[in-house]
Amino acid sequence: MRISYLLHQFSPKHTSPIEQYCFDLAREMKSRGNEVSIFAYQYSKQGSKLQQGISDFECDGIWLREIYHNYAILKESDKYEYFNPVIRDYADLYFEEFKPDIVHILHLKNLSTSVIDAAKKRNIPTILTPTDFWMLCPNFTLLRPDYELCRGPLMTTPCQLCLGEDENTLGKKIMGKKHQPMSAMIKEKMSRSIMSSIGKKFVERLTSSIKVEKQWVGIDGQLKRKQFIQEKCKQVDKVLAPSKFIADMLIESDYDEDKITVLPLGFNTPMTATTAEKEPSDKLRIGYIGTLNKHKGVHLLIEAMKGVTNKNVELRIYGDFTRFHRYTQFLKGIAPNDKRIRFKGTFIPEKIDEIFKTIDLLAIPSLWYENIPMVAYSALAHGTPVLAPSFGALPEIIRDGRNGLLFERGDSDDLRDKISRVLNNKGMIQQLRESITPPKTIPEHADELMNIFEEFAYCDNA
Repeated sequence: MRISYLLHQFSPKHTSPIEQYCFDLAREMKSRGNEVSIFAYQYSKQGSKLQQGISDFECDGIWLREIYHNYAILKESDKYEYFNPVIRDYADLYFEEFKPDIVHILHLKNLSTSVIDAAKKRNIPTILTPTDFWMLCPNFTLLRPDYELCRGPLMTTPCQLCLGEDENTLGKKIMGKKHQPMSAMIKEKMSRSIMSSIGKKFVERLTSSIKVEKQWVGIDGQLKRKQFIQEKCKQVDKVLAPSKFIADMLIESDYDEDKITVLPLGFNTPMTATTAEKEPSDKLRIGYIGTLNKHKGVHLLIEAMKGVTNKNVELRIYGDFTRFHRYTQFLKGIAPNDKRIRFKGTFIPEKIDEIFKTIDLLAIPSLWYENIPMVAYSALAHGTPVLAPSFGALPEIIRDGRNGLLFERGDSDDLRDKISRVLNNKGMIQQLRESITPPKTIPEHADELMNIFEEFAYCDNA
């Protein structure tokens, strides 16, 4: 079977959990005899050599096509955000060359819904896994500028509050983010090929028609954006929601319930919760691993730690300090003299096993609806209980008092009390560890997906 994975960005320039999940899944599918390729977007700055273009890679025998495109420089760029005819033509060329039997979309951001049009034009069965809330919110977080939760565009909650011109709005902060460092492992394995001759000719033809495409008139307003995306997603054959929470959110927004199936993702790890080892320590070692931005709530974790009087605890914060410099400087500023709080920086994915050997309890203090917090799955796979807020999809993964503890969203006092509770009960960490059920593996997940793919796939895609 020929399987195509489509997503908003990919390694080696991006190493977030979704890209790693895609790479792990693609390799597993290839190991089963399938032909696998990846189609991903790559942002291109104005004036760069590949402002518009195609670049092909090979990674572990998997073909990766990157599309360089900067829709922000084009007229009507706000409409291109959710329907981009330039990307549609790139996708059409890709489908013509690879001829997939099934298309599995992992994220529509940057690609837009136009890739659905390209797939359905060729009658290719299309599966969509919504890995965050982009379909409902262009900022993907469903957070307002005051960090209150949102249920998506409504007449009473205009999206201009998030996407206005003020540089301090959440929208500007998220849209202006920098890229993550590349994974050293993937970088070593990848070899770049010269753009194919057919690709060059296509780009020449495409760029010559840009002026015409710039005049495309889309649907105005975020309410209509939401409706437009919903209409396009009706063409998708199956929606695989990674959590019941996001399934409910889509159904609440009038997506077709009959097409939605809850299917949690798989996780790739060489160890299990019962065999994961910890380096001995006389302290409770709390870890945070992830993006250092305000919607992740790391400041709440630091405030909670400052309220803990027990000195037999330390907080280790792992994340890229260069991406959101102002926020990371703020974090360091609110804990200048507390030696229990350590800023450890980032690390390559291959070091994750070593990192979890030195963490007794993982904290996820998020303010936004976490849909598929892969770091939570990673923690459980490494025999590490999780401290998480009791909203969004997290309670589906973390069972209070069993494999972790839940606290009230945004409440640093409640978070502090949960940390103190663990400190005052020396046997609690071990009790929680013994109740951990390892997450689904990538091979187990691939079995589920192959059953679904075979239900929809067929060979005659011409």
